[in-house]
Amino acid sequence: MKKVLQKISGYKWLLAILLIFIGGAFYFGYGKEDASSAETAQPEISTVRKKDIFILVSGSGQVYSRSQVDIKPQVAGDGIDVLSVSVKNDQRIKKGNLIAVLDYSDAQKSVRNAEIDLENAELKYEDVKDDYEDDRATSIDKKMQKLAIEQKDNSLADAKEKLSDYYIRAPFDGIVTGVSVEAGSSVSRSDVLASVITEEMYAKVSLNEVDAVSVEVGDRAVLVFDAIEGLEMKGEVSKIDTIGTVEQGVVYYEAEISFDKGDEKIKPGMSVSAEITTDSKSDVLSVPASAIKTGSAGKYIQVVDNEKTDEGSFGNEATKSIYYVEKIVEIGISDGSSVEILSGVSEGESVVVKAPSVSSKSANPSLTQTQGLLNSVRIPGAGGGIGR
Repeated sequence: MKKVLQKISGYKWLLAILLIFIGGAFYFGYGKEDASSAETAQPEISTVRKKDIFILVSGSGQVYSRSQVDIKPQVAGDGIDVLSVSVKNDQRIKKGNLIAVLDYSDAQKSVRNAEIDLENAELKYEDVKDDYEDDRATSIDKKMQKLAIEQKDNSLADAKEKLSDYYIRAPFDGIVTGVSVEAGSSVSRSDVLASVITEEMYAKVSLNEVDAVSVEVGDRAVLVFDAIEGLEMKGEVSKIDTIGTVEQGVVYYEAEISFDKGDEKIKPGMSVSAEITTDSKSDVLSVPASAIKTGSAGKYIQVVDNEKTDEGSFGNEATKSIYYVEKIVEIGISDGSSVEILSGVSEGESVVVKAPSVSSKSANPSLTQTQGLLNSVRIPGAGGGIGR
């Protein structure tokens, strides 16, 4: 009997040790898991600060020359030979510079004939004048012959002007492109010998109908080019379509953007992307867009109330409670990630961007100031914390 009691007593000790072991494992395992959950369940806090806010819309398109003229022969006839070509593609030229010379032999003959006709008319006038002095011609004869001189002089001027058409010159300062002839080529009046474009370029970009309504003439833009890595140009919206274009059921509007300055690397036809600033504010109070909440009284922000922060204890761990107040705010412009604050909060205040677990004592956003508990954070090994 004594041995039986000793065995039962031994089992009690084993059972007690086992229960202590299980309890300790449960306590420490639960505590660590709970502490880990508390650490990961932190609210996301940001600060009210000043910054520049820009509202941008984007579009893509191509580069164009401000002006382009196709150079064609101005002389009548087909099969006119090209005597010489004085330019090449991408060459910069000035107004009046020679581009090409056509076979002018017939036109030059016409000029010589007109010169001879004028000389004959002048000689005849001298004869009529002598006859008039000898009373062998009347004053009318003299006037008629003088008129004949003027007519021959006009004919000579016309012949010289036609001759000049065989010398093809640049109509304005620009760049030569599309040279299609060379010495010995045969051309007609409808053929394009070359084109001259102005050095002034502009971009034409397409905007969707939502973005287009916010773009105005005078808006500033930044442009980048697919073919020119690292080049960034600034410009200004100079024109925007008043009537949209429908393509495959989608409406878009084209905006023209003038460059502030030129760059010889930019060529017509290049692909371009543009960011247009439709509105901007400098050095204004702002918060992340996700910090703005909406209630029955309007927009509000949860502001961390430092005066209501406290700490307690949980076993050998400290717990920290963070409180907030809800403040009604007036907002301005937004770029999608930040929002301008016109009134309601001050620079430097901490605001709640995201609260994963909020237990509010009075979460009615219609109140201008509501106190709530964001969460309780357990800090392992802190033992009780520091009081305020």
